[in-house]
Amino acid sequence: MQNNNHAPSVTVLLPVYNGEQFIEEAVTSILAQSFTNFEVLVMDDGSTDGTGKILRRLAANDARIRIHQRENRGLIATLNEGLALCSSELVARMDADDYALPHRLAVQYDYMTEHPETAVCSAGMEEYETGRILAWEGYGEAVRARLLFGCCLHHPTIMARRSVLLDAGGYDAAMPSAEDYDLWVRLTAAGYSLAVLPQVLLRYRVHPHVSRTAYKWQMGETTSRIQRRQLALLGISPTPRQLDRHQFCISHCPELPGKLQEAEAWLQKIVAANEQKVMYDQDVFLRTVNEIKKDFVRSSWQRDPGQYVRRILRTIVKDGIYRLRLGEDFEKRIVGAARRFGFFSQSRKQ
Repeated sequence: MQNNNHAPSVTVLLPVYNGEQFIEEAVTSILAQSFTNFEVLVMDDGSTDGTGKILRRLAANDARIRIHQRENRGLIATLNEGLALCSSELVARMDADDYALPHRLAVQYDYMTEHPETAVCSAGMEEYETGRILAWEGYGEAVRARLLFGCCLHHPTIMARRSVLLDAGGYDAAMPSAEDYDLWVRLTAAGYSLAVLPQVLLRYRVHPHVSRTAYKWQMGETTSRIQRRQLALLGISPTPRQLDRHQFCISHCPELPGKLQEAEAWLQKIVAANEQKVMYDQDVFLRTVNEIKKDFVRSSWQRDPGQYVRRILRTIVKDGIYRLRLGEDFEKRIVGAARRFGFFSQSRKQ
């Protein structure tokens, strides 16, 4: 049940930079929520287009909109500053080009109210352009185990307890393009419980025709650092090739049979390591690994010849780099160059 006191129960934190094309639709989708006791804190990160004018017009018609405008500092600084300015304990993230479904805040507010042990809850989302559904369900230890393999919380869908995020130090500027993934891992390591709700609560723009090569490369580098840090706690120091197999595990991309066999062998290595270290609840961890293996998709020449050939070429290039064995620093430089040309794609988005 929502609280109808004067003070907002939820602050929707919405950073924007030059978002005039979609900002009105994004804000309007929040204003149309069935849950009404909220404020929208729009952090205008130095926009130079018509974003500010649109926001001022919207704010003039709805007192729940609060605009904070200053020079451009980037997403991480904007998020951390926004957290400090929020008026409520519960904070919901929203991107400037997405669309919140009408019941989004109601569903998440009810869940967070009924589960005070939960620090952050995420939800499913639908790709705006394709209609593809991105959804998974998990709670507590299942989320912590899943985070070993990748970010299972969709950042634009989260609702979180502001005090917990601030106590954790907020988003780390040293983790660009995967600052949310890093934060969730740090929270679970500190003993906080996270939840991923199965409901689809957001329509998310992918922008398939916009080049994001530099962003994906940076995200891949940061993601690798986060995963190496977690694997080290299990006593595992992966080679670049092993880390590639690790990151493939929850990519849901069709892959060659031989590569799938390597990924399965890698999963068994991790299971054995956890049996020794007991970093994760063993039953939950084994279920997580079995779920991951169940989702493996084999690439097929008959079903999609073009994709099959691309996977062969991609594997030849990547594994050829790994076989050079010219030192980790050299490999990092080569792998970084390969990412820039799209050989090392990352499907997770901010």
